[in-house]
Amino acid sequence: MTPRTRLFYLESMTNPLVRIGDLPAVAEFARERNLVSVIDNTFATPLAFRPLRHGFDLVVHSATKYLNGHSDLIAGALMGTAARVREAKHMLDHLGGSLDPHACFLLQRGLKTLGVRFRQQCATALQIAQFLEKHRAVERVNHPGLPSHRKHGRARRSSRSSAPCSASSPRAGVAAAERMFSRLKLPLHAPSLGGPETLVTRPAASSHSGLSPEDRARIGITDALVRVSVGLEAPEDLIEDFDQAAQLAPAAAGGLGAMLGKQSLHRRSLLRSQGGDVVLDRHDQLLAAAKSVRHGQQRLRRLHQPLGRAGGR
Repeated sequence: MTPRTRLFYLESMTNPLVRIGDLPAVAEFARERNLVSVIDNTFATPLAFRPLRHGFDLVVHSATKYLNGHSDLIAGALMGTAARVREAKHMLDHLGGSLDPHACFLLQRGLKTLGVRFRQQCATALQIAQFLEKHRAVERVNHPGLPSHRKHGRARRSSRSSAPCSASSPRAGVAAAERMFSRLKLPLHAPSLGGPETLVTRPAASSHSGLSPEDRARIGITDALVRVSVGLEAPEDLIEDFDQAAQLAPAAAGGLGAMLGKQSLHRRSLLRSQGGDVVLDRHDQLLAAAKSVRHGQQRLRRLHQPLGRAGGR
């Protein structure tokens, strides 16, 4: 802090290690020093933490994530007193950013299901964290719902819900993390979070790639660290998938069939998580078509192979 400091900015749950600070104390610290306190509440959402009730001046959200929850828009949200929001909007008007009407409609739609989505994602994330913590291939799991988490007690006191994300480190390092990514059938290897699909990524190669290895190590982000952003698939399907992906067997082959198969498995698991019947959907039809194409290509290759001397006429 210097004499020029005017603002204190922090996250309610840090990315990617899901750490939780003494948030009310931060708000009080800022207020005593006449600083504007701004908190990014994207990971916690208003369901887990209400910053304005704890004395923060402004709350920001990446509405792209949990508030929308469908991975189909880019938006942000700002909350606070009318005076503070008016100051921020004055700058926004100069910059020219504006959400289009259809994106507003999609965000309103997403907010209607925030409660059921977020609660399921938090419950599933905790089940996966509990499973991975005991897995022989995993060195460490970071999730505030685990008693082993350094701030487990604080998380229980300050947050009304658990966390929808976790971060874990494979014992065998970066190679094991990449091998796991190639073997997973349900989660997608991609950044972002908060949508219906489970996503896995290495922060050292994505969100925190701009930091030096020394700076990443100082804040606890190893090259092998894997962030898991849990979606809406059935928890038993995800646990089974993470179990098989963490094994040391070679990765399965990729290709169109593997990609379509992954999408079909994801949709089936979403149906199971909602208690619905598994039906033949468009992805299943595409997968069947891909298999049929491969089968036809193999038949054509056999038909065009030269006949051997024994069978020649």
